[in-house]
Amino acid sequence: MDNRFPPLFDTSRFRTDVKGKRPVSKALIAAVIVALACFIYVVNGLISNGTLNWYVNDRASLNSGGGAVREGDMVTISVPSQKFTFMATTLDKEEELVGHIVAKEATEVTGMILRGDAFTVPSGTAARVLEQRGDYYHVEIVGGDQGGMDGYIPKGFVKK
Repeated sequence: MDNRFPPLFDTSRFRTDVKGKRPVSKALIAAVIVALACFIYVVNGLISNGTLNWYVNDRASLNSGGGAVREGDMVTISVPSQKFTFMATTLDKEEELVGHIVAKEATEVTGMILRGDAFTVPSGTAARVLEQRGDYYHVEIVGGDQGGMDGYIPKGFVKK
C-alpha cells in the first residue's frame, strides 16, 4: 500500500466480529425496542382511554361531510375536541385504519403508522381537496411540516 497518502478515515477503531462485520450495539437494540414499546403504549392508551372515541361513538359524523366542499377547495382538517386525527395514504388503507380504530386495535394502528400506511395530522391543518371518494376526501396538506403530503380522511373531519 502507498503510505504517501493517509486513508480517508481511520478504520482501525472499528471492531469487527468473526465475519468481518461491525456488530450492532446492544444499547442501540435496547433503545429501539424501548422506543417502539413506548409508541405502542401511547397509541394503545389513546384508543383504550377514550381519546379516540370520536371514531367509535360518533360514526355518523365520519360521513356527514363538512358542508358543500368541492374538488380544489381549501379546507381545514377539524376534529371536535381532538388535537389530531389519523390519515391514510390510500382509500383502502383509510378504511382499514378506521376499522382498526373502531375495533380498538392499537397494535394494528401502530403497525400502519410504522409501515407508512397512515400518519397523524394536527387538528386545524390546512388542506386542499383533491377528490371525493365515497365517504372520504382525498386531500393534500398545505404548509407546515407535512406540507405536500396527501391522504384520505372521513368527510366529517373536513370543514370549509
